[in-house]
Amino acid sequence: MDTPFTGLRNQIINFLSDIPREEILTMAQIIYSTGSNELKLSMLRLYGKTGGWKVLADLMSSTTDQKTEIRELANVYLQNWKTKAILFIRILQRAKER
Repeated sequence: MDTPFTGLRNQIINFLSDIPREEILTMAQIIYSTGSNELKLSMLRLYGKTGGWKVLADLMSSTTDQKTEIRELANVYLQNWKTKAILFIRILQRAKER
């Protein structure tokens, strides 16, 4: 996930986001905390593609990053997360009502 080759890193993220195991998310947290801005942006992309409750704290903490570009992207992914969560909750509520 932290390869210097952007194309390869994107392919890895696309693959791993479909199977968000705990060790993958832990590795992403480590890469985010120690990596370059480019790696941080890639890990945000992983969080955004993964979705779910497991990445919410990581997305929220990324909104306080020192770099404006990272904060803005984190906010975009956080809004997407919120939209998906609201839709999911509404679907569950409708299913319960039936």
